[in-house]
Amino acid sequence: RAHGDMVPGWCRWSRSTAVRAAASGLLLLLVALSSKLNVTNSEADPALTVGPFGICHEANAGYHAMPNVRHSSKLSQIRRALASRRSRSQRSEQHSLIERTIMPGIMGIHSTLKTFQVFAQGNDKPAEVECEETRNTFQVDNPYDLYQHLLNCDDATITGAILKSFGIFLNAFRLYGPKGVFVSFNGGKDAVVIMHLARAALAEHCRRHNITDSDTQRLRVIYFLSKNEFPEIQEFVEREVRRYNLEMKTYKTDFVSGLTACIKSEQTSPLSTPHLGFVLGTRKGDPNCGEQRYFEPSSEWMPAFMRINPILDWDYGQIWRFLRWAQLEYPSLYDNGYTSLGGNHDTWQNPHLKKPDGTYMPAYMLSDWSLERAGRSKRLSSSVDCELQPGGNQRLAEDCRTVGLIIVGDEILKGRTPDTNTPFAVSTLKKYGMEVKRVSLVPDIEDDIVEEIRRQVSACDVVITSGGLGPTHDDVTLYAVSRALGQRMVQNQQMIHLLREKKRQMKTGGQAAAAVEATLVQSSDEKRTERSEVSVEIEYNKEDHDITLTPAEERMASLPENSKLRRAVDKPNAWPVLQCGRVFVLPGVPVFFEEKLEMICENFFDKEPDISLRRVNLGVDEISIVEALNTVVKKYPEINFGSYPFFEEDAKVRTTVTIEGQSESAVLAALSDFLDLIEDEHVLYVDSKDELRAG
Repeated sequence: RAHGDMVPGWCRWSRSTAVRAAASGLLLLLVALSSKLNVTNSEADPALTVGPFGICHEANAGYHAMPNVRHSSKLSQIRRALASRRSRSQRSEQHSLIERTIMPGIMGIHSTLKTFQVFAQGNDKPAEVECEETRNTFQVDNPYDLYQHLLNCDDATITGAILKSFGIFLNAFRLYGPKGVFVSFNGGKDAVVIMHLARAALAEHCRRHNITDSDTQRLRVIYFLSKNEFPEIQEFVEREVRRYNLEMKTYKTDFVSGLTACIKSEQTSPLSTPHLGFVLGTRKGDPNCGEQRYFEPSSEWMPAFMRINPILDWDYGQIWRFLRWAQLEYPSLYDNGYTSLGGNHDTWQNPHLKKPDGTYMPAYMLSDWSLERAGRSKRLSSSVDCELQPGGNQRLAEDCRTVGLIIVGDEILKGRTPDTNTPFAVSTLKKYGMEVKRVSLVPDIEDDIVEEIRRQVSACDVVITSGGLGPTHDDVTLYAVSRALGQRMVQNQQMIHLLREKKRQMKTGGQAAAAVEATLVQSSDEKRTERSEVSVEIEYNKEDHDITLTPAEERMASLPENSKLRRAVDKPNAWPVLQCGRVFVLPGVPVFFEEKLEMICENFFDKEPDISLRRVNLGVDEISIVEALNTVVKKYPEINFGSYPFFEEDAKVRTTVTIEGQSESAVLAALSDFLDLIEDEHVLYVDSKDELRAG
């Protein structure tokens, strides 16, 4: 599954002597074949570079690599020794083919066996495996040495990301030149990653283009020094600039003002517009990411420049894997529980890293990556801290205000069935004081669901998904949730007990069997039939180990590792709701979706709506009230105005204007001013109904 951190059980035979002997035999065969064929070195071809995963051409040609394949440094040494035996003029097409295909394949077999053996020895986190032979053999201060070291990365979870980022950087230096690229270096973890990637890529760019001028070889960085900056961050940035001889421009102002000043300083004449690219540490899911691409022009209201996002596809886990694998320094705050750094006025230690003794674990120990920003804002912190359980001394989700809704289902996108869950969810959530900020309808494609979950988690307090649950091939929502949140899929013991208890009850009566069918077979959203759930007793039977689950049921028991099964206090026998951090995963069948959403709202979001609303119904067309409406919209920016025309021939109401806000007095003031601008005979009536229809 995600990032290569899960290996199926059949892989565990790698402990056997036979497999180790087979791996050794393959290595000996490699040596013998290579010595016979005199495999050559591709360094004689300046347009061709042999990387750790196969043949790598120039950056604009892309990489042709074997993804997710580890390699042995010993194999690399053998390969380099054998490759030096022939010159380019003696290389045959047959030898080149072996260089491109057989070598990476055998390296992959050997490294895969090595990885399997790590699992067999009881290490369930291969991500932490370090290749000591490749450690401490390079000088990080030397950027080209760093480039070579990163190309030979043996960590399968970050190799592809590194190569892709290098391609983006090399294209940036090719398009804008070394002096036309600025790296935003604010001292955070993402900034540290892009700074070192940029140093390495610039060294390779200068090598390819025979640039020897020391000033041109210096990486340019830009730093926006805030009045709320952590002293540790400022000291770290200044220390790194000195250590790596970076050319830094510092601006004691906000981002936009600093960029404007920087671009102006690069102008060769008052009317010229410099062609500059600014490298940012933006990642998908960041609040400011939106729909950005690797190369994204600045917004119209900003100065003209190109935003370059080389780590756009990286996730929280890959950031830390890179920093730790390459043994790069980062601010000490991350070792003391901080996971995302802003200013010292709005950033604190992540509560999810707090230990019983009151100290905090380091940032790379965070298991639920969706909680990366839990220490950044009051909204996010209070939401994720909340246990979302009512009653007794447990807390309600009192600080949750916004909800994102993700509807998963090919059957809706193909027009086979209408989407009734969205209107029900919006009206129900609003009744309980929750604002729906975004609704997305996505197909049963795992990557699409992952991307949408990350986007909504970064923008909303709570995210609710509908559909894509169950044991069939197209039920991929849970896998998408695990990837989006950076969690492994594991067998959930609570769910196993629950499924076994259901099966045990099936043997005692048809009612329990009907309940199992109604609750478990809700997986196929293509079959959106009307079913009724029968309440059954689900207290766990500790003697249920003799009940065997089918493969389909075992798959349903695989949940993201930090999942929780939530029950309502007043409905202890109802099928539980699955909660993964700030994501609630609900079935897609309307009757089940509605029941579970009602349970969530009643128990977790039970609060009175704090929105005041007035509806003005007019007997004139919308065009007649545009000027009056624009006047009050400008006067009351905190109020939300809406205008809705109706075109039915017999309708008395031709236009409805809605005025809503959190302040009752402000809404009434805006209403009074609007009515003063409208002719009395045009106003049919004013009410507070939250609906739209002609009448």
